[in-house]
Amino acid sequence: MKKLLLLLNIVLISCTNTPEKNHSSDYYYNLGCLFYQEGDLKSAIDRFSTAIKIDYEYTNAYVNRANIFLEIGNYIDAMEDYSRAISLSPNDASIYYNRGRLYDQLNECKNAIDDYTRAIRVDPNYAIAYNNRGISKYILNINACSDFKRGCDLGNINSCENYYNECE
Repeated sequence: MKKLLLLLNIVLISCTNTPEKNHSSDYYYNLGCLFYQEGDLKSAIDRFSTAIKIDYEYTNAYVNRANIFLEIGNYIDAMEDYSRAISLSPNDASIYYNRGRLYDQLNECKNAIDDYTRAIRVDPNYAIAYNNRGISKYILNINACSDFKRGCDLGNINSCENYYNECE
């Protein structure tokens, strides 16, 4: 069913002379999500980019495009999109968390800690942010036990494993 829906959307797009004028940013965003789910990352990036072209304040399109950029190792574009999304939605903990993941990939643990801390400030119950901040602290030889403990208390199993392996 998904493939049929995806094929129908592709046909609709190919028949449109000026897609930006005939479809909403939501249309392209949703199509980008379908391509992403199907593993067609290039088409997903293209559709998220079209959604952004139509609505340059479409936070979720920036975030999903950044997630793909992170996945394929295009860290510069991922950083640009996460930072733009944060400027549009500064109270969305998940964006800080995702940019923290990017900093981890770049071995910039201090910046990762800063973004995980921002995510936790926005959402004090963000269990995986505690775990990841703890890992970044551990790499920098900073005591991470309180982060692992808090993440564990909030139900993150990796935090529990890290706490029992590193702190007890």
